[in-house]
Amino acid sequence: MINRTGLAPDLRQSISYTFKLTLLHNFLPISCLLIIVCLLFWALYKPTRKKLLAIIGFSSLLLNFEYQKHFLDPLKKQTLDSLVTINPHYRFQWFVDHFLTKGLPFLLYLLAGISFILILIGFFIGSNNDEKTN
Repeated sequence: MINRTGLAPDLRQSISYTFKLTLLHNFLPISCLLIIVCLLFWALYKPTRKKLLAIIGFSSLLLNFEYQKHFLDPLKKQTLDSLVTINPHYRFQWFVDHFLTKGLPFLLYLLAGISFILILIGFFIGSNNDEKTN
């Protein structure tokens, strides 16, 4: 049976579930991106250090999340495929594997921590400046 929308009920339900699950699965990057876009427009309207620090912080959080979620495995495979020659170099493969799966994520987590600090500093700078002007 087809209703007013022209779609069968099971197809409508499948589309609805797909949309909801996609939003739930990507909630963190979508919210970071929306915050970045809002901060950019706000910073273009009234530029301040607070907004710039918040933009940098949220951008690096988004980079960290996307690297962990999407870039790690393809980057590791591409790097190993391009560097491996006829003779396998196991020590070098081990180094690349450990750097891309342990070293770089650690640096990105460190960057995420610094990002949170930048966001907090930005808001404290903004609140201190607001108190001085009143």
